[in-house]
Amino acid sequence: MGVYHIAQILYLLGNPEVERVTGKPYQETNMLQERRETSGFDVEELGTGFVRFAGGLTLDIIEAWAVHMGDYEGSSIAGSKGGVRLPSEQAGGGTRPFTFHNTVCDMDMDSTLDLDMMDLRWHRIRDNEDAYDSSQAHWIAALQGRVPLLPNG
Repeated sequence: MGVYHIAQILYLLGNPEVERVTGKPYQETNMLQERRETSGFDVEELGTGFVRFAGGLTLDIIEAWAVHMGDYEGSSIAGSKGGVRLPSEQAGGGTRPFTFHNTVCDMDMDSTLDLDMMDLRWHRIRDNEDAYDSSQAHWIAALQGRVPLLPNG
């Protein structure tokens, strides 16, 4: 499951050059021994990692399918001028929204973006509106030379 989050963040960072990677998996969730033996529970429930990139960027990776942390999932990017938290499923149902965080005039600003409404607005202001109805429609319009092909990473 971590490979999807890692690929998403690498794409958003522009696929920077990796200098060093370290990590460690864990299989330490407390369980009754009899249940452990009958369940076949034989995989790590938590993996952590740290990636150092050329230019000073770093990536912390924490992936877990069974960890005592409540609603812990989600990817984020933090920088010196702001940060974003990507949408993710929440424990108990629902989706955590896309949020943007920064400081303006020494005041912390936390914004929530409605990605569906943003997509609708961008869809309506572009030429060749039909080219953005679906990935297939976009591909055909790009082949026809009506629109540039969007990156799909």
